[in-house]
Amino acid sequence: MNLLALVAQVVLWHAYRGGEEAALQAAIVQYNAQGHGAVVRAVPVPFDAYSQKRAAAIPHGNGPDLFIASHEGIGEWRRDGLIAPFSAGLDTGLLVPGTSAPLVVAGEVLGLPLGWKSLALYHRTDQLPSAPRTTDELFGGVHGHYALAYETG
Repeated sequence: MNLLALVAQVVLWHAYRGGEEAALQAAIVQYNAQGHGAVVRAVPVPFDAYSQKRAAAIPHGNGPDLFIASHEGIGEWRRDGLIAPFSAGLDTGLLVPGTSAPLVVAGEVLGLPLGWKSLALYHRTDQLPSAPRTTDELFGGVHGHYALAYETG
């Protein structure tokens, strides 16, 4: 059963700008064109006010039906009544393994993954013939070499 088919419009709050906002809007246009029974309407909210606006609006029935946010606050949002578990059973087994676990609390599915970060380890084979096999090797140095970590874009 399509959960969105039960309502006429779904309001989605986000704090995206630029290319992220354009990509989200393109996905929404495509989804809405497929005629699933509900129309998704995206509402951009300034990033600086995003958390406070959700916390103030949702308890009074003025918030979104859905919102996009990093999952770190999921336990607090549940405790404060800002989110509710999905009422229909969701098969998280259909998702990329490991992406739904942070969104399930006490057996309740409280959100769905939109994206995730992938970690990669690069090493110079001319300096280090094989990659570290354990975190002890990584952090303790292997053959006098130490790891250097940085984010790539």
